[in-house]
Amino acid sequence: MTDSTAYSVIVSGECQAGFTAEQVCGAFATLFNISPEKASALLKGQQVIKKGIDLKSAELYKRKLESIGLVVSLRERKSKPAAADALSLTPTTDDHSSASPSVIVTCPKCKSQQPPGTDQCQKCGVYMHKVVNTNNTGCTHPVKVEDLYIEPDVAMGESLTAKSLVIGAAAALVGALVWSFIANISGYELGLVAWGIGGVIGFAVIASGSSGLKTGIACGILAMAAILGGKYMIYSGVQDELAAALAGSREQVHAIYDVEMEAASAYAGVMGDRSRRQFMIDYQYTDSSTVSDEELESFMETDGMRLSSYVDFQPSFDDWYQDNVATNLENLSTFELIRDDLGLIDIIFFLLGIGTAFRLGRGESM
Repeated sequence: MTDSTAYSVIVSGECQAGFTAEQVCGAFATLFNISPEKASALLKGQQVIKKGIDLKSAELYKRKLESIGLVVSLRERKSKPAAADALSLTPTTDDHSSASPSVIVTCPKCKSQQPPGTDQCQKCGVYMHKVVNTNNTGCTHPVKVEDLYIEPDVAMGESLTAKSLVIGAAAALVGALVWSFIANISGYELGLVAWGIGGVIGFAVIASGSSGLKTGIACGILAMAAILGGKYMIYSGVQDELAAALAGSREQVHAIYDVEMEAASAYAGVMGDRSRRQFMIDYQYTDSSTVSDEELESFMETDGMRLSSYVDFQPSFDDWYQDNVATNLENLSTFELIRDDLGLIDIIFFLLGIGTAFRLGRGESM
């Protein structure tokens, strides 16, 4: 008689020692390719994960679920014996072979009588020894290990949708605009805002139904674009602000011009390296009381040449302003401003924002 025992796989909602609820929930969501929220709901109490399967399949489920930290049990269920008319045999003197010429077999599928020694039903075509009794509640297609474990880089990426990308991109744009607005109003770049941008993008994408490795990568890229875009918007107005500030302080700028012209006049009579070193100290072209050979060489190639040209050409204030202020403002690069102002704290929050977006998009709980 065929063993008709079926099993149910049950999780208690508890975690094994050494595992946290967040770890188990994230691994469960990854294993069955579901959202973290659904995984959390399933693991809040005792749940039947699989029922009506054979012992081998049930043990496979149990081992896999225990490996991610869940407490798992199996429940045995005996089904009713097969109906007496499922197979009909005519007694014969030879009890050792069902293929004996005197045995009449009834097909368990279509119930038609078959000639003695027949393995395949002549009416419906099934191989009768392979047909499982219709009253058997056991699993006719046992689960394999590969059915339980889904490779993250394949299955998780399948849940990334165009809708989620659009929503994530919209969240990134809004985040960049909000960060720029806060920085311009307060005068400070708050690193926490950059971190928050990553969180908003991750939540927006998983709320739209996507999760997995590819989703996490997409969220990380969107967060990086949003943070860099916000910084660019913050610094893109620096040139205009500087030009406006300089235009409003013409007297202070003219004072700098007067000092430069005075220095140029004094530099015209300087001869020899010793005199040049003293000139650099007197006119504050160095912060040190002594001037090294490297500093002197750098001065002569830049400031020294400029001062010498002033002696020869005697530029007006407008010419000097155009050459030294206006031109430098025009050549000022927004990316160079971002690079020069980038500090360790900025980098830390930059990475936190990207990492948070990636982890949330991948389906990990924070």
